[in-house]
Amino acid sequence: MSSQKRTFHVCTQGPFCCKLKQEPTLERPNPPTEPEEVLAALQAAITDQKLSEELEAAGGGCLGLCGFGPNVLVPSGGRRFLRYRQVTPADAAEIVQHHAKEGGERIERLLPCPTDKRRLPD
Repeated sequence: MSSQKRTFHVCTQGPFCCKLKQEPTLERPNPPTEPEEVLAALQAAITDQKLSEELEAAGGGCLGLCGFGPNVLVPSGGRRFLRYRQVTPADAAEIVQHHAKEGGERIERLLPCPTDKRRLPD
């Protein structure tokens, strides 16, 4: 087991991620969740699943996915990360469960949509 914790990074300081007043769409029918709620839910899920020795969740600066928030970077093995977008507190337990082990299975519905023109390159 690695002695270093793997960290889920949640954008909590970006100027636009969740602060934009966005109209509902088919993909996003509800108003965006506050990133602090997602961070708290991830921290609770880590504790509930008794993974505090291996995982942690931390807030931080903009992750460069403005308008897709809340955004979460998830460790995906080595120095690689998955970028999850439009994460809600209800997604937290699933994210932690899928990524409890390094290189866990990605959650397709939370990945940036390949047809979205604002998608960042891989």
